Amino acid sequence: MVLKYLNEFGHLRTPIPTPTELRSAIKTFQDMAGLPLSGELDFETLEQIKMPRCGNDDIGRINERRKRFVYISRWEGKLKDGELRLKWFLHNYTPDIPRDEIRRTVNKAFNLWSSQITLKSVESLSLHFEEAESEENADITILWAEGDHGDAHMFDGPGEDGSNILAHTFYPNYQSKGTLNGDIHLDDYEKWHVGVGKEGASFPHVLVHEIGHTLGLGHSKKREAIMFPIYRKEQLERMQLDMDDKCAVNWSYIGPSDLCLYMWLLAEVLHKKVAPIKNDEKDYEEESELKNENNVNWWAEEQRGIITKMPTKSNC
Repeated sequence: MVLKYLNEFGHLRTPIPTPTELRSAIKTFQDMAGLPLSGELDFETLEQIKMPRCGNDDIGRINERRKRFVYISRWEGKLKDGELRLKWFLHNYTPDIPRDEIRRTVNKAFNLWSSQITLKSVESLSLHFEEAESEENADITILWAEGDHGDAHMFDGPGEDGSNILAHTFYPNYQSKGTLNGDIHLDDYEKWHVGVGKEGASFPHVLVHEIGHTLGLGHSKKREAIMFPIYRKEQLERMQLDMDDKCAVNWSYIGPSDLCLYMWLLAEVLHKKVAPIKNDEKDYEEESELKNENNVNWWAEEQRGIITKMPTKSNC
C-alpha cells in the first residue's frame, strides 16, 4: 500500500525502489505533509497516508517541473479589469443529500472563494460566481456519475488499497476545444454527506478544494491551506482561505506582489520549523520575521484533470 501510494502521488518513480530511493520518497512525502523528515515509516507518517486526500500528484513528473510562482492554468479571455466572472450549473444531484441542501452548499462554497480572495493593501482579484440558466451557458458544470461517464477518467466505485476516487476536476485549459474545462465530477457510488464526522464523503470539503482546481490551482504544502491535498474536517461555515490560497489565485490572475513574494522567498530559505504563522494578512505585514517553511505554495505542474480520492471506509 505504501509503495503504491508513493508512486501514485509522485514521490516515487519506480515500483521496486532501492532502500535509498524509498527513504528519499518518504522524506518528500513527509515534507509535503509537514512531518519531521525522518525518512522512516513511523506512526505519524502512516497515519497521514491513511488520511482522506485529493488524488492529484504531489510532485509533477521530473521533466515537467517548473519554477514556483507559475500557475497551472487560468481562464483566458474571462478576466476583465481585474474581475473574473464564472457561471456554474448543477447537471444532476446525488440522492444522498436533499437537493435544497446541495444547492445551499454549492452557493456557500463558491461564496467562500469570492468573499475571501482579497489581499489587504494589495491589488487583488475580484471574483464572482453565479448560477447559469442552462448548462450550455455555464463555465463550470458540477455532476455526479459512476464508472465510465465519457471523459476518459473512469470512477472506480469503492476502489482498492485505500485509493478510492471521490472526484475529478479539469483545469481551465484542459481542452483547447471541448466542454470539460473547469468541470467538477463526483463519484455517485460514494455515500455523500454535508455534516462533520459522518461516515462517507464530505461534499463541502471536496467541493471547496475542487473549486480551487477549477480556478487553475494545484496543491499547496501548507497544511492550513484549502489547497493542501489532505482534507480537513471542518464545518463549511468555519472554513477560511489561507494566505497561501489567496496569494496563489492573485498571483495567477493579477500578478506578483511584494507581500506574496516575501512569503515564498522566506519559505525557500528557512529550513527549520517554528510556531505557525497566523492566518491574517495583517500579521504578515506587521511581523518582521516569518519563520514557517510551510508557507510556500507548491503547485503540481501537470496539464491534466485533477483526481480526488480518499481511503476506503474513511471519513472525508
